[in-house]
Amino acid sequence: MGHMSLGKELGALLALVLAFFVVAFIIPAPLTAPETPGGQGGAADYAATGMLAASLYLEGKTLGVAVTPLQVLEDSRCPVDATCIQAGTVRVKVRVRSALTESIVVMAIGDAFETESEKIEFVDAEPPPRAGVSIPPADYIFNFKILRKVGGEF
Repeated sequence: MGHMSLGKELGALLALVLAFFVVAFIIPAPLTAPETPGGQGGAADYAATGMLAASLYLEGKTLGVAVTPLQVLEDSRCPVDATCIQAGTVRVKVRVRSALTESIVVMAIGDAFETESEKIEFVDAEPPPRAGVSIPPADYIFNFKILRKVGGEF
């Protein structure tokens, strides 16, 4: 009888662990930004946020915004296998298309560009550089965060 009870307990534990993974990893979280007080350009001023990744000449899309990297203008990031006194940056020329606008802009990591209803932030670029190794342009992946405005205001 002791073996039957242990089997039931293991089955219940397995079901509990499975339920946790379903809730934590399979059910997607809503893309709404957390609220912040005051309407001072904080997350409460955005209805939704999303992330997109795009490679050179390959468009990335989310929340009605399309970003196409057109040219790497600079990659002065510190190689991961070196010690630097400055972090450096990546600057890229991108085409940004939304419902009412198409623009070509130059963005560096950390820069933001605003359209009529979104803010596009250049988050980072991959892969990280290595000392003495050139990154082929086709290997770059550029990551952007898209924030949708609430009521046309930031």
